[in-house]
This record gives sequence, structure tokens and C-alpha cells, in this order.
Amino acid sequence: MVSKIAILLISVLSFVSNIMQTGEMYLKLETILKFADYVSWPEETLERDLVIYIAENDEQKYEFAASYFRNTGFNGKKIQTEKLDNNTPINTADIIFIDEDANIDFAKLKEKILGKQIMTITTNKSLLKEGCMFYIHTTENQELEYLFNKQAVIESQMTIKSLVFTPKHKWNISEEY
Repeated sequence: MVSKIAILLISVLSFVSNIMQTGEMYLKLETILKFADYVSWPEETLERDLVIYIAENDEQKYEFAASYFRNTGFNGKKIQTEKLDNNTPINTADIIFIDEDANIDFAKLKEKILGKQIMTITTNKSLLKEGCMFYIHTTENQELEYLFNKQAVIESQMTIKSLVFTPKHKWNISEEY
């Protein structure tokens, strides 16, 4: 009897944990599209679907992200998603999202995106220090905040509206690199 209760308790806790992770991932994906609103995309980007490359080792989390983007759209356009790993050619990417558990060699990726107008966003803080543009995470009180690598943003080919960097913006900027 005790083992059945333990199994039931473990199942319930696992279910609750999955719901919390899905909720956190939803907030992060929603934030990616909010960031995209602050980019002055070139005309050719606005004339086609937005393309987001997702680096994610967990297949369920990747499918959740891909499904979210496919069903959301951006500025009246569809969003295409591509799975990103160390061998993926970066041909059409507008945004690259790297989840913290993804096994990505960011130095190699940086070489591929150099000189291109690609926004890089991660949930891995160490990648922010390596030159990723934005880092997003959920705080203990379930609020989303972001940090940015100012040098990476300045050196990129992107034009990002300065409003995204002001302290009065609705996201909390707790640090700047």
C-alpha cells in the first residue's frame, strides 16, 4: 500500500513539475517574440516568414517550442523553426534560441553568424559571457527577466531599438555585461 502511495505521489510531483517547466518555457518563447518586435528587420526579412533556429537537446521541449512558434506567427507572418546543432548550416536564421541544456559550441556558432543579422537568445548565462546577445530566465518568484551583452548587441549587424535597454522597460534588467 505504501509503495502505491509513493508511486502516485511521484507521478503527481512529476506532472506538476512538467506543468511548471512548460509554463516557464512558454514565458521564454513569448519573450523571444517580444524581443523580435524591438528589431528593425530589413525589408527582405519582413517579406518572408521569420525563421527561428532552436538548440534544444530535449525532444519534447523542442517540439513544444516549434509548435508554439508555428501556431503564433509574427507580424502577420508565419514562423518557421529549424533544429540547431553544431553541424547545422546557418542559412536563413533570423533568431537563434539556445536552451541551457543544449550541447552547442558557441564559438563555432559565432563564426557562422558573423556579419549576419541574427538575434541570439539563450537561457545559458555562460553563453551570454561568450557573446550571445540576450539571456532570459525565470526568477524564484516566477517573473521573467533578461540580461544583455551590450558589446555583442553593439557589434551585431542588427538594429535594436534602444527602448529595450532602458531600465523603465517592463522587463527587469538586473545586470549588464
